[in-house]
Amino acid sequence: MPYTTQEIFPAHAGNYPPGKKVRLAIEAGADDVAIAFESDAGTFVDLDEGPWTGTKTFVLEVGGGRWRVTPSGAAQYSWIEIN
Repeated sequence: MPYTTQEIFPAHAGNYPPGKKVRLAIEAGADDVAIAFESDAGTFVDLDEGPWTGTKTFVLEVGGGRWRVTPSGAAQYSWIEIN
């Protein structure tokens, strides 16, 4: 089921284990989806390449961190753990 609201992954306190990967599928159309990672200072830093529009799929190595995904407008995304 796709997400349509801002979410932080993993939802619980703590980070993903080293080597953890996810598939992020974005269906944004003319709207967009921004991705940010949590820095050592506890603030979220947006990825330089985003936000993304249209339809895209990424495999992200998310180990050792927490991630925030923020859709705008009617954009939606799926966050699928693959290992």
